[in-house]
Amino acid sequence: LDRINNYLNELMTGLTLEQVRARLVEEVKSDRATHDELVNRALKLASAAVPATPTPEVLVDGQSNLLAGKADLERAKLLLRTLEEKDLVVRLLERTLSAPGICVFIGAEANLADLTDVSVVAAPYGPEGRPLGTIGVIGPARMNYSRVIPLVDFTAETIGEAIGKT
Repeated sequence: LDRINNYLNELMTGLTLEQVRARLVEEVKSDRATHDELVNRALKLASAAVPATPTPEVLVDGQSNLLAGKADLERAKLLLRTLEEKDLVVRLLERTLSAPGICVFIGAEANLADLTDVSVVAAPYGPEGRPLGTIGVIGPARMNYSRVIPLVDFTAETIGEAIGKT
């Protein structure tokens, strides 16, 4: 209270009420400008200290296999268009990063736009306890899971071991 009293006495001595109000407004403006400048500096320092999160890289391969079976051309086009929407694929693969092993998304669980009759088998890879990415297979909902699941699991483990050795 003493500090406030001293400040107000210093501020108001010899001034009219209107002059005190004008002075307070100026001080608030000055303090706000100082605050804004400090916040801008802090944001610049934080941006420099913490690098931006890189956009996740998505590698899509094996599209030619889509036409190997009796799949019609329109279904293949729909799947290719969906795979081009990398955000959908990234979100799906990110769901597996925190999983301890294989993830199987059947039909609508895969959340790949209009593709409700496909499944995804995916697993995180990387050194033990530190997943760096995800590998997966997209196939028909009636794919041979007993063959695909061990293949994806083995591939993820092999990649993780190779990364761990470097």
